[in-house]
Amino acid sequence: MNVLHFCMSQGWGGLEMASFQWARLFQELGHNSHSICYPDSPLALKLRTSTLKSQEMAFKAYFSPVNSYRLRKYVVQNDIQVVFLQSLKDLWVVAPALSGLNCKLVGFAQMWLSGIDKKDFLHTLIHKRMDLLITLTPRQGAQVLKCIPFPAEKTRVIPNSINTDRLSPRLRSDDVRKDLGALASDILIGLVGRLDVQKGQLELIEAFALCKKTHPDLPLKLVLVGDPTEGSGESYLQALKNSINKHNLNKDVKLAGFRNDIPAVMSALDIFVLNSYQEAFGFVIVEALASGTAVVATNSGGVPDILHQGRYGKLVPPKEIAPLSQALAELAKNSEQRAILAQQARIYALDEFDERKNFKKLLTLIGDLK
Repeated sequence: MNVLHFCMSQGWGGLEMASFQWARLFQELGHNSHSICYPDSPLALKLRTSTLKSQEMAFKAYFSPVNSYRLRKYVVQNDIQVVFLQSLKDLWVVAPALSGLNCKLVGFAQMWLSGIDKKDFLHTLIHKRMDLLITLTPRQGAQVLKCIPFPAEKTRVIPNSINTDRLSPRLRSDDVRKDLGALASDILIGLVGRLDVQKGQLELIEAFALCKKTHPDLPLKLVLVGDPTEGSGESYLQALKNSINKHNLNKDVKLAGFRNDIPAVMSALDIFVLNSYQEAFGFVIVEALASGTAVVATNSGGVPDILHQGRYGKLVPPKEIAPLSQALAELAKNSEQRAILAQQARIYALDEFDERKNFKKLLTLIGDLK
């Protein structure tokens, strides 16, 4: 099968990671996989260093007959049978390009949409060209359908997935823990993600400080892994440092910056925290689950679906310090509960979020398209 992955994003996050991942899986499993991306974007740079077929095109306008013509020419020349979109805004270019062609169009809804209405005539027209919409969780999918003109019967759920072979509790290392600021006897809490207000690191530091104050007997350590968001993150980084200094936590909190050994980091943690104000999904939660690490996450966006409403991790309200502190204390005090939760989460992650299992689900859905 000849497939094309279309992603014009100029950043790097879950959307771009998913586009690269699907392109890689199609090629690894014997299909002819193509990608079109924005020139010099992080995705473009990653594709250049891979063995994947890729083409860089500068699509700057939502609606552009010239760019639609270029895309149509590429689809015809390469006999593309299925086009995958990771961002629905690209429908303005892709839908006209595929008009009249015998080519399936599959969209992925990667964002959490709210407070918008895209059910006008023009949006209805371009969404009509889409044969299938993949959403990440039932809750996120229902929210998306409130905002766009697309029939629920043509929507299916496939979560973002991971290579579960890369993540394992067996990777746990005292050397890595030491590098992250914790001894073998410490209880290491961690958050992995760019330093950004929406990610809730500041509230996590405040909750950690409260937990240390109310439970001085617990040997708690906290590590924040990630660089500041480009352009706006430096002031937030300073706010984090100010909070650490205010609570005299310099010996207990480590700002680790960017690391490229995330599987090792995840398995080194005792408790992983996702404290975002809102996430459509969250790759890092799944990575933590697969690593056999207990999870605390905010009860917002698509996260409750990932954790089965709290069955595979503790859910806390976003932006609130006391409930987060209490959840951390409960898990920190009970090593048996952490172990049970982590063991169940690992089994669940291997069953639900393995990339090859979900790739087979996607192939089945494509095969069912008329």
